Amino acid sequence: MPTFTSAAVGITALLLLLGGSKKKKNGGKGTTPAGCPPFEYSEEQVDAAIASAIVAGKQSKESIASSVGANMWPTYPNGKSRLAWPPSSTAPDEVVCLWELLLRQIEDYLQENNIPPFPDCPAGTSINQSAGVCEPTTASTFDPTGYETPLNSNYPTHGTLLQVRHGDRLLGTFSEINVGQDIQGEALRSIAYTTLLGAAWDTAKSNGASDADAKKFAQDVAYDNSNRVDYIHLIQCSPWNDALYTTYGFGPQAMESPAGRALRFLPQHHDNRKRMMQGYAPRRNITLGDITDKGAGNAQAQSGDRNLAYLWLPKLNEDTLWDSGGKDITTNGVNWADGSSAIMPPPEVVELGVENVPEGAGWGCLGYEASSVGE
Repeated sequence: MPTFTSAAVGITALLLLLGGSKKKKNGGKGTTPAGCPPFEYSEEQVDAAIASAIVAGKQSKESIASSVGANMWPTYPNGKSRLAWPPSSTAPDEVVCLWELLLRQIEDYLQENNIPPFPDCPAGTSINQSAGVCEPTTASTFDPTGYETPLNSNYPTHGTLLQVRHGDRLLGTFSEINVGQDIQGEALRSIAYTTLLGAAWDTAKSNGASDADAKKFAQDVAYDNSNRVDYIHLIQCSPWNDALYTTYGFGPQAMESPAGRALRFLPQHHDNRKRMMQGYAPRRNITLGDITDKGAGNAQAQSGDRNLAYLWLPKLNEDTLWDSGGKDITTNGVNWADGSSAIMPPPEVVELGVENVPEGAGWGCLGYEASSVGE
């Protein structure tokens, strides 16, 4: 069972922050009926969000408030208009109202919990005093090229990292050969289809098949809808992908994973390939939401970064694929040198850690759940 280790202050610090919160004079915290209509305002939820922001490295009232606002109210209640945090000078009165409530509650929270001192910055970061946030410090570089599908390749390779391109999808049976270019000039690919096609071809050739027989085997494997569904589940159930990229707020066209979440092929992520090349941990940027968000398509990016995901494509057991006649799509029996499953990236990638991953969720599925995730 894969285990993530936090690259920052762990769950213990978060529990300490939450556990130290004193009760209000009115006897407890709850939803403020008046709030700032049409927004609801729960003091308990805001306290939890304040603690998470502090643990993540926010160390000024304004940076904490911006983080809380972006997480709790990314849009208006109707979901049609995105909010900016902090509010602009032309923001509506109800948004300014939320901002002022946040700043007052943050001031109370800091006093009640004797903060500062703030927790130490996450590993690999240091405090930017003027901005009141922890920022990455100089790190050693990491070369991903030995672990990824080449950026100029149209065919993803299982057992590699893949930089998603505009027009890519998990579903379908299409590739750049029979679809052409999308409106942004990028080749369209069905990732599950093209990955299975290449994996099956390589498997057949390594078992002595002729080109004609290898082509037929590859097509039989990749065109099988149940095979594609199985591989999509493996991609979304990889604890690494799940922790960094999936959300309950997926759209109606996404395929829900057994964990109840799904990937969104929209630019809502950090440039994690660049972060990793700089030696930093990949970082989650998309909101998680909860089961009430399923199918709503309301997931939002938490920062201004607007990049496509840098996914891990789980490494398949080619022996099992061949012996089953192309019917068994599994990573079972494929492990890295340290014994970890190939549903996860290799240890050199995992050792970079992950950041901004919510605690408490069981990442992954299909028997590959991860624990001790995030900060």
